[in-house]
Amino acid sequence: MSADKRPLHHAPVWINAWVETTERHYALRSFLSAVFRWTWEVPTPEAGSYCIAYADSTPVLGLGVADDASGELITYFSTTDVEASLRHATDLGARVTSPPVTYGVLGTSALIVDPFGATLGLWGGGSFAGFGESYDVNTAGWFDHRSNDPEAASAFYQRLTGHDVATVSDDLRVLSADDRWLAGFSSGDGGRPRWVPIFVVDSLERVRTLVPRLGGAIVLDQRPVADITWCAFREPVNGSVITVMVGDETSPAASGDLYQS
Repeated sequence: MSADKRPLHHAPVWINAWVETTERHYALRSFLSAVFRWTWEVPTPEAGSYCIAYADSTPVLGLGVADDASGELITYFSTTDVEASLRHATDLGARVTSPPVTYGVLGTSALIVDPFGATLGLWGGGSFAGFGESYDVNTAGWFDHRSNDPEAASAFYQRLTGHDVATVSDDLRVLSADDRWLAGFSSGDGGRPRWVPIFVVDSLERVRTLVPRLGGAIVLDQRPVADITWCAFREPVNGSVITVMVGDETSPAASGDLYQS
């Protein structure tokens, strides 16, 4: 199946990160540009510090400055009604940590913490729909929810989104819609529960060589899963862990074969 670039309702559609200072903002932009070859949209006075990274013409990630920010990459799911989605999420046991904020004609965002402790953003797109689904090199190709109870986590997101869940193994579930794989739910790796966006790169060897030179550290050297191999590194500005992968030309989410053997 070829990649479908249409945005899908209740699916991963954006990634944001926030850092504490302007100095960290510039430093992280420089690091990410070197690793992913991203270019950046220059912030406008209306947007403050917030700017958007692009892989060629595809928007990939937003980066801003905020007090007490950690640099964590936050995954956002799309919705046509942020307030209704918040009510539904809280009815299911989630907690709202940031109420809806509207950014002019661009759209509306909010943040929740799901019942398992993972932060999730909600994005009600106006003129800005996020990245949709691109699966190209240097863009996000997969999203993994990690917790100590993937079965319960997948059941929560099945109720929240209305999508299907496929059981792949005892500790792995996949959220899907119309034969398109959207996200996975796997056992935690010892860290706190979280959503992990996984970026497609052209070469793991390039990343594993470059990151230490730039002051970062490889924290997961290499992990093969069927036709996909990934690694993870800690960026040097805030210490956030970023996961990358290589594989077939189409994303596992597009082809539906990430965990197939």
